[in-house]
Amino acid sequence: MKNLEEKSDILEQEIKKARKDFMNIGLALHFTGELIGPLTSMIGGWFIPSMKYHDLHFDLKYLLGGLGFYALSQGAAFVMKGISLTKEENKWFYEEWKDKGTFDNLLAKFHKYYSERDEKNLKVLKRYCRIKDKLF
Repeated sequence: MKNLEEKSDILEQEIKKARKDFMNIGLALHFTGELIGPLTSMIGGWFIPSMKYHDLHFDLKYLLGGLGFYALSQGAAFVMKGISLTKEENKWFYEEWKDKGTFDNLLAKFHKYYSERDEKNLKVLKRYCRIKDKLF
C-alpha cells in the first residue's frame, strides 16, 4: 500500500514539473514570437527594401512571413498554457473572462475547452514525463 502511495506521489510531482515545463515552453514561444515576428516584418519587409530602392518599398513575403511567425508562435503558446493549467485554473480563467470583450471571450472559450479535456491533458503530460525519462 505504501509503495502504491509513493508511486502516486512521485507521479504527481512529475506532473507538476511537466506543467511547469509546458508553461516555460509556452512563455518562450510567446516572447520569441513577440521579438522575431515583428522584427522580421520591419527589417525584411520594409527597411531593407526601402534602402535598396531608395524609396518607400515593401516586400510582402517578409511582411507576411513575420506576421505568420508571430501568429503561429502565439497559437502554440496558448496551447501550451492550456495544457499546463489544471482543470480548476482553466475554469477560473473561463469564469473571469467570459463576460468581457471579444478577445477575452475568445480566450474564455479556449480555457473552457481545455478545462473540459483535462483527462487528455493529463495523458499528454504523462507521455511527456515518460519521454523525458527515456531521453534524459
